[in-house]
Amino acid sequence: MMRALLLSLAALIPALAAADELEAIESRLDRSAVSRGSFEQRKHIAGFDLPLRSAGSYVYSRELGVLWTLHEPYEVSYRFTPAGNDERGADGRWQPMAGGETGADLVRELTRALLAGDLALLRRHFEIGAVIDAGGWTLDLVPLDAAWKRVFATARLAGDRRVRRLSLVEAGGDHTELELQHIDDAALSDTERAALQRD
Repeated sequence: MMRALLLSLAALIPALAAADELEAIESRLDRSAVSRGSFEQRKHIAGFDLPLRSAGSYVYSRELGVLWTLHEPYEVSYRFTPAGNDERGADGRWQPMAGGETGADLVRELTRALLAGDLALLRRHFEIGAVIDAGGWTLDLVPLDAAWKRVFATARLAGDRRVRRLSLVEAGGDHTELELQHIDDAALSDTERAALQRD
């Protein structure tokens, strides 16, 4: 009986340590109502020698949602809001994202969590390993839910006051690296606010 109790307590120690580290990381994170920046993404696909590179910009509003705009190699914009997920077509009009709401909802939730520094969502859906050092922090994520496991196998986040890098190993084996750059917290422009407000 005593041995079983000791084993149970021992098993709790890593979880408690991880919880303390997550709280320490969360206390460092910026809580701005708005943030924006640019991104570079490299996707390594099996069978290709060189990664596919893309680049763009994003705007996050705690109130309204996320605009994620790809500028290279082509122009396309995505809008993730509490009311739904949209893609802006070549005609400049917003349409519901193709591919079903379930996958788009996961993307919306993960994107919002990353840009908002919301670790509560990560705690609910992932097994987390956390490392803190003088230069910042790193989180290693393994999905717990079947829906997330269909999207990716593992992920690594790294940052300081904000999330700066994401490395994602997809369920099929492809590998994506995302770097967020030139981040600031200036207020939304009228154009950005209009784009985030769904008709």
